[in-house]
Amino acid sequence: VAVVGAMTLHLALLIISSRYYHDATRSGNRLSPRYFRRNALASSAILLCILAGALSGAGGLSNTSVVFGALWLVEKYVELHLHEGWHGWTLVFLLSLTMYRASLWLHDHPAFVVGVFEFEA
Repeated sequence: VAVVGAMTLHLALLIISSRYYHDATRSGNRLSPRYFRRNALASSAILLCILAGALSGAGGLSNTSVVFGALWLVEKYVELHLHEGWHGWTLVFLLSLTMYRASLWLHDHPAFVVGVFEFEA
């Protein structure tokens, strides 16, 4: 239950904290205060779920929250990269390097992946 609930919560917060959500910008490049509040909500929910999972022994909750925290950070970097107009191939290269390093880390730490799919009654 903790994993599915955390996935639903974090996915919803990931969507609404995006710069490309329908009302993130009011006029041109100026970001609305709602954008910053939604990002504060998303980041604090991710951190609280990581903490709650670690304190309660629910490894699936904390692991799922770490995954969505990484996705949130990648999304914020992509938003910055596109907003600044940096070269697109640089973005592809940096994301490929990040995914490569993440796959190596997950290969060395399979318990992290297993923890996401553990179901305790």
